Amino acid sequence: MSGTLPQPSGRRLAAAFVAAPLAAVLALAVAMAAVAGDPQAGVAIAVFGSVLFAGPATLMLGVPLWFAIRHRLRATAGRCAAAGAVIGGAPPLLMMLPSISRVTGPHDLVGALFVPVGAVAAGALGGVVFWAVATRRGAA
Repeated sequence: MSGTLPQPSGRRLAAAFVAAPLAAVLALAVAMAAVAGDPQAGVAIAVFGSVLFAGPATLMLGVPLWFAIRHRLRATAGRCAAAGAVIGGAPPLLMMLPSISRVTGPHDLVGALFVPVGAVAAGALGGVVFWAVATRRGAA
């Protein structure tokens, strides 16, 4: 490789690390509220999810991952979506493992995997938002 990969400014990177988990939690909250048929459930999930899951997962997984690979790989939408999916899906999947092990039928499996699969999808969206905010060209 000749030269270094372009790096976002500190302000843009900080904005990306704030916007990505917020976008993921809001997407998951809207989806959960639609499934539950209760808008208040979406608000509760947004607050609960951002404080207990999205923020800490971003700090403990996303920030170290960024600093580990930022000089090795170019940030693309696909790579950021994949990283976001792992960052979003790992915590709820690990928390749901005990209930997944007690599944007795296909209906139980769908119920047990609903939140982790939704978190993976929301995390992928958060990764794309991270990419869009961090790599946007123009005025900083």
